[in-house]
Amino acid sequence: MEPGRVGLLLCPVIWGASFIVAKVALKTTTPMYLTLLRMMIASATFLPIMLWYTARGVRLKVSHLPMVVWLGFLGFAGYFWIQYTAVRLTSPGSVALIITLSPVWTALIASLVYRERVGLRKLCGIGVAFAGALLVSVGPLLNGSAGVTGADANHLLGAGLALVNTVGWAVYTTMGRRVVASYPPVFITSWIAIAGTALTVLLTFVTGDIYRPLPSDPSVWFAALFLGVLCSTVAYSAWYPPIGASHPPSIRLHLWSVWSCCTGIVRNGQGGGTAIWIRQRHLAGRLHRRTGVPTACGLTRAGS
Repeated sequence: MEPGRVGLLLCPVIWGASFIVAKVALKTTTPMYLTLLRMMIASATFLPIMLWYTARGVRLKVSHLPMVVWLGFLGFAGYFWIQYTAVRLTSPGSVALIITLSPVWTALIASLVYRERVGLRKLCGIGVAFAGALLVSVGPLLNGSAGVTGADANHLLGAGLALVNTVGWAVYTTMGRRVVASYPPVFITSWIAIAGTALTVLLTFVTGDIYRPLPSDPSVWFAALFLGVLCSTVAYSAWYPPIGASHPPSIRLHLWSVWSCCTGIVRNGQGGGTAIWIRQRHLAGRLHRRTGVPTACGLTRAGS
């Protein structure tokens, strides 16, 4: 197996656990502050990598700097702020399942930007995927109770933010391909992460989180280390090398289905009894997610 594909297999394993880790940390901290801790730790590990490449003559073109800053917001600062807000409002399993719409958006964007053909099979899969995400999102409204409770409203808001996340990640992945092709992937990922950290610091001034005291809860620091080192430095470095010009978007979409399976396992293990039985309102959504996303990604025919 090619090293690039091994890297893509590694990403779902790491990212699949990040939702649960973040949920635990968010009991005692805010989404913006958790994003700040994650990005500061990630930058501390990315900076030596960037300096190592710079010492060997690799330089970022000034013309690429605006795109790097934009990707820093899409893939790091804004992305995690929105994601952790969604995780705080609803269950990490629901967020994880909705985020598996990312390859669907990526397929649609790639069809526009790179003229990749989207056949009838993929179109059907895209429709089923969106239907499944809709059922997962509106599940609390299907429980037969009258009216929408506060918990239901939080779930719907969290699901909506998770959906926004999927679009942002798809744009990040598609747009990032053009910049990655000009540099060593880990070098440009380091630049994007550091730009994302700078934007995160600015956002914490806006939200006021910069003035919060350092967390005393060890679980927050464990989460920040896990998210910053494994989920950012290791996984992002493994993610970008295979999506250069030699690996079309359809290849990486195959591996996104692994993320769907991993997050599905996380969802099953959540809370007492869900590993044995699943409430009816989530079952339909999960079935649609499982059948829709792989079809939309062309898993039934390699390279389609």
